[in-house]
Amino acid sequence: MSNSNPFSETYAYDPITPQPTSTKRVLVVLAVVAFLFALLCAGILSVAYVSVQRMASPAADFELDERRDAFAQDEVDFNQSLDRFVGVNAHVPDVMDPEIQDFLDASIESLENGAEVPFSLPLFIEAVAKSEQSHGALGIINRLSLRNWLTQYQPSPDAINRNVRVLNTRYDATKKLAVLDMLNYSAGSQAESIQWFLVKEPSGWKLYDWQRLEFGRRMSDEYASYLRGAAPLDDGYDTALAKLNEAEIEWYDGEVQKAKREMRRAVKHRMLPQDRPSFLLQAAYTWMRLEQYDDAIEVLKQIQEPDSLWGVWPSLAICYTNLGDIDEAQLALQKAQQQSPNHPNGFWIASLIHDHLDRDDEAAVAVLRALKICPRDPDMFYSVLRRRRVEDLPPLLEIVIDNHDELQWTSLLNHASSSSQAWGQGLVEELKRHPNSPLGLVEIAQGKLDWRNEEFNAAAQHFLASEAVAETEFIKSIARDNLLEVRLADNQFDALFTDASDPDLLLRDLVLRAFEDELYCDAEKLLAALDHHAKNANSAWDEALKGWALHSIGDWDKSIPRFDAFLAWREQQATRSADAPNESLDATGGAAEENPSAEEDGWLDDTAAYYLCDALLELGRASEVVERWPDDLWKHDQVGDFLLQDHHASKVAAFLQSTEDNVSDSLRIQRWRAQAHQAMLRGETEQVDSMHLAAIELARSVYGADDNYFTYKLVRERARDLVRNRTLRDPESVNRDNLGDDALHPILVHAAIREAIRLGDNQQLALWRTIIDEAEMEPSDGDAALHYELGDYYRSLDEMDQAIRAYQVCLQHADEAWWNRTRCIQGAAYAMLEAGNVDAAKQWFATNPIPNSNVESEALIDLATGNVDSLTRHLEDAGKINATDWLNQHLEAATSLNQLEQPRFRSLLETYPLEIPSLSPPASGFLIQREAGPLDPQQISTQLQGLFGERFEFVAVENDAKEPDSSDDDMQAYLFRSERGQRILFSSGKPQYRVDGVSRWLAERLNAPVERTTVAILDHRPHPKRRLFRIAEERADADAIAFSGSGETRIWSGPELERRLTWNDRKPISPAAMQPALEEMPRPDAVPIETQYVEIERWDSQLKEAGGSLNVTLTLAVGNTRERIACELFKVDPEEYDLYIRPQRDSVLIPIVKAGTAYTCGPSLLSL
Repeated sequence: MSNSNPFSETYAYDPITPQPTSTKRVLVVLAVVAFLFALLCAGILSVAYVSVQRMASPAADFELDERRDAFAQDEVDFNQSLDRFVGVNAHVPDVMDPEIQDFLDASIESLENGAEVPFSLPLFIEAVAKSEQSHGALGIINRLSLRNWLTQYQPSPDAINRNVRVLNTRYDATKKLAVLDMLNYSAGSQAESIQWFLVKEPSGWKLYDWQRLEFGRRMSDEYASYLRGAAPLDDGYDTALAKLNEAEIEWYDGEVQKAKREMRRAVKHRMLPQDRPSFLLQAAYTWMRLEQYDDAIEVLKQIQEPDSLWGVWPSLAICYTNLGDIDEAQLALQKAQQQSPNHPNGFWIASLIHDHLDRDDEAAVAVLRALKICPRDPDMFYSVLRRRRVEDLPPLLEIVIDNHDELQWTSLLNHASSSSQAWGQGLVEELKRHPNSPLGLVEIAQGKLDWRNEEFNAAAQHFLASEAVAETEFIKSIARDNLLEVRLADNQFDALFTDASDPDLLLRDLVLRAFEDELYCDAEKLLAALDHHAKNANSAWDEALKGWALHSIGDWDKSIPRFDAFLAWREQQATRSADAPNESLDATGGAAEENPSAEEDGWLDDTAAYYLCDALLELGRASEVVERWPDDLWKHDQVGDFLLQDHHASKVAAFLQSTEDNVSDSLRIQRWRAQAHQAMLRGETEQVDSMHLAAIELARSVYGADDNYFTYKLVRERARDLVRNRTLRDPESVNRDNLGDDALHPILVHAAIREAIRLGDNQQLALWRTIIDEAEMEPSDGDAALHYELGDYYRSLDEMDQAIRAYQVCLQHADEAWWNRTRCIQGAAYAMLEAGNVDAAKQWFATNPIPNSNVESEALIDLATGNVDSLTRHLEDAGKINATDWLNQHLEAATSLNQLEQPRFRSLLETYPLEIPSLSPPASGFLIQREAGPLDPQQISTQLQGLFGERFEFVAVENDAKEPDSSDDDMQAYLFRSERGQRILFSSGKPQYRVDGVSRWLAERLNAPVERTTVAILDHRPHPKRRLFRIAEERADADAIAFSGSGETRIWSGPELERRLTWNDRKPISPAAMQPALEEMPRPDAVPIETQYVEIERWDSQLKEAGGSLNVTLTLAVGNTRERIACELFKVDPEEYDLYIRPQRDSVLIPIVKAGTAYTCGPSLLSL
């Protein structure tokens, strides 16, 4: 019964009943002919009859009883097996027969590999004959047909998980027949109630029948129905299942509406009455996998005798629960538990229902009962664990000890540091009490508890003790990892190295973290500790770690010999390994038992070489990089990137001079890049393009197919400068000769269009769009992505017709599976709605519905137009969970179209709690001036009115609970709002910047106190970037030093800054006056952000200790501007990683945040 679990992955349907009817009919005819021939053989009639009978019914050593109402007895037997675990007379199950255990293990492996299991053909035929569907008899012709089918195609049960729980083994009086009652379960699935019927033949145990009680019939029943069925109904079941599977695949391919139609047609397909209940349950499971619970319910209700199979009532309960219809879910659950009172599915669904009703204790009891039966189910395990009930610790610990599951142990121990003190202490006491607790775990749990209380040294001592007494490498590794983490948390490197039982292993771990950008520490403290522990002086890992730390603090010169030493050791190791494959070197140069191969950790060499190259470049020693790596394409490219990205004019000149006589083609490419950069600064536009073309032409012969990345980057750099310099001024000047290679043509054109969009250069955009429209290029997802960006750009300009056309072209070019297809469809609809064309939006959705959406596409129109009644109906149809997710994904329609102030819309948010959204301004930037005092909101309001010709009112951004010295927050913030909907945020602060790499003029001014004014355009009105630059130009007085826009890698700087910020017909460009982006220095008194973060488990514990209501502060941010709002925290859902809050006032920054309305958010937004 493939695809028989509603949460399993779909896969190609493989029919398990016999082959199509045509084969069946041919075999029957042949059998009849053979039989008649035997009858006509005079004198040997009786012999012929016996011969045919024996051929049709091979001898079976066992005779099965005729089955009547077999399912009723099967469910009684299975429930009795379940009672052995959780019933009134529960006891530890008997040890399984070793021969049957071996048979089961081998069968599981065979099924996993797609192989057959040992199968008793004679007894299966006997089971078919004794099926209720055969009416206790099976004629010779049918037996002949069945035997031929089974010879050609042996049926096989579905694969089962290695976590299968054998509830009971039941034998007949002879001990030759047995039944295995089993529960097959895994993450995200309902437990499957399986019975395997076995026979012990001379060669061993074999399978002769099986069933899932969810479907209410054995495989022999399915075959019996097929044998007695008439064409074409007998093949209807398999045909409908195949259609169902094909439709599900179409769904995942994005053809949702087509898939729905095909699934509904499949349900109506004609088949045998005996097959219909099984098929309808299969169809319901398919709808459930697709989260279409209403459709699943509709199908389940068509099953006429739902009590005759176990899959209906639990599935209905799940569907109703997911739809938020708890009353119906409870009724369905009652029916399910009447069928099987101790089934884990019933307990699990009960816990879900209790969760919906906020009955945490009842939910905990129910899920723990389920876990006792399915002890390795990760969903059940984490559901018990996340509740952190001290009373659940004894049974939970018993389960984990019995399982010997490393992942469960890791999760259990990690919760000791994130849960309440009482829970952590309870875990320690239970581990001490239990006689079978693995050695070392008590110490780890106690260490975690100390760590929770920020007693770092005490925690470290417990981790050391654990490693000393542990008997397994798994527990030792947990102890070592925790020791490392707790020492890093407090930058206690001296203690870390003193404690280390294996210093080289510790150093290697630290290097791996550092090279993977995962070592967050005080590099200077690390260096001091490394110098102090001289015993590591000969370690290559010590050299690598010191090199990384020196590089991190900018001590480039001292880092170079460290990386050299490490790379030399790595080369020595590789040579030694090649000479003696079975022996490698340890970190000090001696022999090591085991080390990763060069292929596995070759990235270490690449990373160390990257840092070494970067240090040389920072010191202006580009020529030395060339000498060290004369033929390394990647290092040469790194040189070029370094010189160009930070505008090192003197270093560029030095590089060109030192490499003038170098004949390396790879290096000549970098020289062309550098010369194009110099020509750009001088304004020599023709020379810029000729140098780009020379670099690209050379690259085509230097770089192979695997190195196309380098060539593509050169093409993009050329496109960028073509647009900046406006080298191509009209379509007639464009031809294939000056666009370069045909293969690179799409890359060049796409990059040019994107640069024109970035600059807001409509003249260049029109020119390059003409080129792409006329070019004969095959459409691709690249074209789709480009037109999507064009659609967004034109929307930002309020040019809705152009935006709609761009989105439509995007959809034409997009593959069905393109990840951004949904956003393209929505973008076109937004543009139509913003243009006031609601009818066009409806027609658009009629032909282009949003793929894989649980809410009708038309709901987006309701949201945008404020049709709350229709919107509410659509959301109710989708169910609370789906509706809430959908609203969070489509808030743009409400925010951009100003529906938030509708009282009825706000009341809708009470039903569907939204997640606090992040705020990404369409445009923002900051202006740096000599210290000029606090912001004057009245003056700013007057300036804005003069710029935009409308009145602005302002409101201060206040903080209900200011956290002193918590970050580099701006000191003042005001929001300015206009009559036509502009929302512009101003804030100010007093930062300090590093002056390395900037011009002398700028460095002199940054060394004095400065004021930073940040401006953010928060509304969705047209031309946000142009408005930003107009404001910057207006405020750039004689004290202005520099300006930077969001997303810019350069800043505008120099005297008369306002002249450089003038937006004529595009973003201002002045290469000679632009500087590298500034790096802000942290305030000495700032508290690191990571020390403020509270894990969600801690929030859960604190809320429970506070009695279910906790006063907290919500922090909203736009750049350096923070708004802190007092809130009530009233619920924590660790499983969904949600905290539920109610703000006590409206937000200034984010209008959708309203006082008294419930929202969800993540832990990073809250503080006490």
